[in-house]
Amino acid sequence: MKKCFSIIITSILLSSLIMFSVNAQNIIKFGNKITIKEETKVSDVLKEPKKYLEKNILVEGTILNVSAKDGCWLKVSSDKKYQTFIIKANKDEMSFPLDSVGKKVRAEGKIYFNSFKEHKGCLYKELNGVESYMLKPASVEILN
Repeated sequence: MKKCFSIIITSILLSSLIMFSVNAQNIIKFGNKITIKEETKVSDVLKEPKKYLEKNILVEGTILNVSAKDGCWLKVSSDKKYQTFIIKANKDEMSFPLDSVGKKVRAEGKIYFNSFKEHKGCLYKELNGVESYMLKPASVEILN
């Protein structure tokens, strides 16, 4: 009985250490591993979006808002004041935590144009129906 109890305690302690090492990195990852090394500035994408259309890029910023409905999009700050950018995932592929607001994010993916012809949900309301260029991510890292 004592041996069984000590095995259970050891297992619990070991599990706690494993969880701590995962949390010690302070990164929540979605999708594939980020492979692009050089960041593309959000302001550059917003200045000349057609130049980046359908190209794989890496963007970074601070999360300003998260879709409260299903966590499928992030509104992210730019490197320039008063500019924002949308990272829009398919809701069945990635769901971002609501408590991500204020945290840094890195996302790799392709730029596309969203005309809202297919779907007019909460993102349509967030952007006041304005068509926009967005990033469809393959990889996202939220830094705690």
